[in-house]
Amino acid sequence: EIRLDFDEQVESTLGDIRIYDSEQREISIEKTVRSSTDASVVSAEVPALKSGVYVVVWRVVSADGHPVSGAFPFEIGTKSTGTSAALLEKVLNGTETTSSLGNPMSILRLLGFLGLILLIGSVSLLWRSPLLGSARVGKTLRYSSVFIAVSSLGLLLMQGPYTAGRSWGSLFDSMMIGDVLQTRLGLALFIRSICAIAWGVIALTASASVTRRWRVSAIVTAVVTIATYATSGHQSAGTLPALFIPLDMIHLAAISTWVGALLALAVVSKDNNVENETKRFSRMATWSMPVVVVTGVVQGLHLLGGISTITDTNFGKLLLLKTLLVAGVVLHSSKARSQLHADGF
Repeated sequence: EIRLDFDEQVESTLGDIRIYDSEQREISIEKTVRSSTDASVVSAEVPALKSGVYVVVWRVVSADGHPVSGAFPFEIGTKSTGTSAALLEKVLNGTETTSSLGNPMSILRLLGFLGLILLIGSVSLLWRSPLLGSARVGKTLRYSSVFIAVSSLGLLLMQGPYTAGRSWGSLFDSMMIGDVLQTRLGLALFIRSICAIAWGVIALTASASVTRRWRVSAIVTAVVTIATYATSGHQSAGTLPALFIPLDMIHLAAISTWVGALLALAVVSKDNNVENETKRFSRMATWSMPVVVVTGVVQGLHLLGGISTITDTNFGKLLLLKTLLVAGVVLHSSKARSQLHADGF
């Protein structure tokens, strides 16, 4: 058998192991399966192989939904042929391992995040404001619900072809969709799609005077939607998920009540007197900004394994840059808040 042991859990579906001989012909092997006792191990049974050079090409999906692939050669016999490196290069050149869906999926993720922070930001800012029933706010809530729906359904359809190295032609492959739904990310995307419908109802029933049931529905939907991100992301696949999944949820909620509320304030300020809403946003930003910074830095360092490796990877460098940018925004916001106090707000 070919047995691959990873340093974190992988999904039970969408994995694939292939073997090629010295003529670059694929050898028929058993289906790739995940170990029933160790979620970080996958294997595939192989037939008896003759002496010669072979190449293994593998692909798995990590627990946080990211595809990981690789390849390695091996030889059977009593003497090395010295051709394994050349065969490996030929096989990889002739094997499709990348998909053109990467960039569209990134756009859909951004669209989903934008919809989420607009929804939570608008609801939290205008919680008891008569402006919640304005036409402009209603349109913003409805569009944001559509953003989440399009993002969720699009990612659900694209995840299978993307991880398999295929393209648009496999978008509606029912087998792949079924495999995706069995993964943690697939289930999260399905639940998020249902949340998008709930958000649509919340958007359509928003008014200047909403009921307690409406507020409870908004809170529950917001918590569940945020949970679909946290339970299918990096922190869910790392160490101490019981600690870092809630921390990730707090991080995303704080971003929404800061950036999302700021965007909502910009929307309602065009045609309305927003003195009360500006005061509320100032109070919300006062606690949400430091929460965003602290939870973001803690999560980033956890994923990196410590501050000493922060400049060793692109992720670490981007984290450092983002932290500096956020620090600059916080400093600017503090000055703006001081000016508001000076002006009597």
